[in-house]
Order: sequence, then C-alpha cells, then structure tokens
Amino acid sequence: MKKFKLVQSLFVALVFLCLPLSIFSAETGKKSEVTKVKSTVAYPVTANPNAMKPAKATRKGVTKSAKPDLVVSIINHSPGAPRAGDEITIYVFVKNIGQARSDAFGAEVKVGGASPAPVIQIPGLNPNQQYKHIEKITFDTNYVHSTNLIVKVTADVGNDVVESVEGNNIKQKSILIKPTLKPDLKVTKINYSPGAPKQHEQVKVWYFVKNLGPGKSPKFKCKLRTTNSLNSQPIWNEKTIPALKPGKEWRKDGFFISNMAGTYTIRAVVACGNQVVEMNEQNNELTRQIVVSPN
Repeated sequence: MKKFKLVQSLFVALVFLCLPLSIFSAETGKKSEVTKVKSTVAYPVTANPNAMKPAKATRKGVTKSAKPDLVVSIINHSPGAPRAGDEITIYVFVKNIGQARSDAFGAEVKVGGASPAPVIQIPGLNPNQQYKHIEKITFDTNYVHSTNLIVKVTADVGNDVVESVEGNNIKQKSILIKPTLKPDLKVTKINYSPGAPKQHEQVKVWYFVKNLGPGKSPKFKCKLRTTNSLNSQPIWNEKTIPALKPGKEWRKDGFFISNMAGTYTIRAVVACGNQVVEMNEQNNELTRQIVVSPN
C-alpha cells in the first residue's frame, strides 16, 4: 500500500513539473511560426533566379540589329549662277540617317568628267550626324555656250560599312555654267582739227573707244600712230583707258605737228598685245587719212 502511494505521489509530481513546460512549448511554437513567415517573405523561391533582376537599360528604339545608313544629304554650290572662269565652291554633306554609329568610310566626289575622282576619308558618324566637305574648281574660260556641270557624290564608295539600306549612297547635281561675259573693245571713230590743216601746223586728233560686249573690261592701253606718206617714221602717242562697263564709251585726245605737206595716216589701236580677252579680237583698230596742204 505504501508502495502504491509512493508511485502515485511521484506521478502527481511529474505531472506538476510538466505542465509549465507544455505551456512554454506552445508559446515557443507560436513564436516559431511567426519567424517562419518572416523567413518566407525575405527569401522568396522562384523557378528562374534571374526573373526578379531589373532589365538592362537600352537607348529607345535601338535594337541589337540597328545599323547605320549613309546618304549624301546635300550638294550645294556658290556662286548661285556661275560663269566660265569663276571659282566655284561646291559643298557636300554626308549624313548618317541610321540608328547606329558607322565606321570610317570613303566618299567619292566626281566633278564633271574628272577621272580618277578623288576619294575623301570620313570618320565614323553617329546617328543624325553629318560631315561637310568643300571642293573648289575653276571652269575653263574658253566655253562660249552654256554647259551643265555634273557633280556626283557616292558615300561609302568602297562598301566598307554594313548599312540598313544599301541603295541610297549616290546623289548628283547639275550646275549650269554660263559663258564668261567678255568685253568687246572697238575704236568707233577718229576726228581731227583743223579740218584742212597746213604744213607746220599742229593737228589735234581725238578718238572714241567703246565697249560693245556684255562684260566689263579691265583698264587697257591705247596707241595713236601717225605716219606720213613721205616719212615712214611713225609717231606714237600711248594712253591708258580705264575699265569700261558694257556700252560705255571713252574719248582720248592726241596731236601731231605736220612738218611736211602730204597725206598722213592716223591709226588708233586699243588693247595692244591682246591685253584684254574679248569676244571679238578683230575690231581693235581704226585708221583715217588726213591731207596736209603746203603753205
């Protein structure tokens, strides 16, 4: 009996000791649950470990397949209405209208029948960036009729750049070259005074030079030559005439002493030695005879 009571007492004591442990375990379990939830939020598990990474930034509208596109955007010239003999400045603009930067490339600029045409080297161009090239030429002054000068420019002439469009590399322009406006100098008339000169008398001679051409002349020299039928030694009188605009006329005076009676020939010559390039080189002189009577 005593043994039974001893066992009973031990059982009660054991239950008493385990009761707070059970309560503590319940609370601990609850705390463990909260910790577990927090752990789930902090470390999500996904099938793709890169799915949550931000996308890599790229320029809008540009893809891995974007390419440059080189074109000749502008061909211009100055002066706007050139003539033969003028220095003509040609402006060429090459532009990248594609979506990617180009490598360096060559561009051919062909003016008229020039062969071989020069190739200019152009550095790499960013999208919408353009390169300016200037070419200067002088057209032959011997052209007497209007002529069309063809300027042809080819971008990426060596096909060094892979482009989005390959068929737009060439552009050409026609420039109308008009003939040079040349002057035409002519001695229009020769006059003298007195009308019936006598031997040993001073004779005054004057003559007129006119520019009959469409172009302005530079200044030039004019000579007046007097010869006697009995004395072949000529007398020269040289004068300088200023530049003449089209239609402008200029008067020059000279004189000689009629030492001998007889017939004198007066010859006026303009632009001696072809000083001026003219439309007509055959009308630069005029002659007139003066009869001097003996006293």
